[in-house]
Amino acid sequence: MAVQLYHVVLGFPFHIAGAIATSRDEKLLSILVNNLYSEIGENVGKDHISIYREFLYYLQLDCSRPEPNRLWKETIELEQSCKDNYSNHDMGVKLGALFAFESMSSRMVEKWHNALTVNGYPNNAFRFFTIHIDIEKEHAADILDVCAHYYKKPNFLDMYECGLSDVNSKLVNFWEKAYHYREECNCY
Repeated sequence: MAVQLYHVVLGFPFHIAGAIATSRDEKLLSILVNNLYSEIGENVGKDHISIYREFLYYLQLDCSRPEPNRLWKETIELEQSCKDNYSNHDMGVKLGALFAFESMSSRMVEKWHNALTVNGYPNNAFRFFTIHIDIEKEHAADILDVCAHYYKKPNFLDMYECGLSDVNSKLVNFWEKAYHYREECNCY
C-alpha cells in the first residue's frame, strides 16, 4: 500500500503544475502556486516526496526505482484521472477534480496517521501524514472559495460534477483496493 501511495505522491506536484499551466484565473492560480509550493518546498529534503521517502525508510521499503509492474490498476487510473482533469481547460472540471482529491486526502491521511500511531511507529516515521492532515483541509477550503465566484456561470456545476465524480470514483477504487489488499495480507 505504501508503494502505491508513493506513486501518487510522486505524480501530484506535476498534476498541480498541469493545473497551473491551464489556469486563467488569478485567484485559482495563486492557490495552485501555494499548493505546489507546499508540495515541493524551498529545499530538497523538505519537500513532500522526501518526507514520504522517510516514511518508506521506516517501513524498510526502497522505492528509489518505482516498478510499473508493481502498480495496481487502480493506482494507474487515479494518476491518469488527476492528470487529465487537473490540466482540463474548463474551470469547473479542474476545480471539481482538485476538490475531490484534496478533501478525500485529508480524511485518508488522518486514517493512516491514526493507524500508524496505534501500531507504535515513532512520530518522525509518519511526519508526512501529520503535516497533511491540516494542509489538505486548507487546500480544499481554498478551492471552495474559488468555486463561490463561478457557481452561477452556465454549466459550471455540471462541469464541476464531472471533475469531482471522475477523480472521486478513482480515489474510492484506489482506497477500496488498499483496504482489500490489507485484508488479504492481514496487514494492520
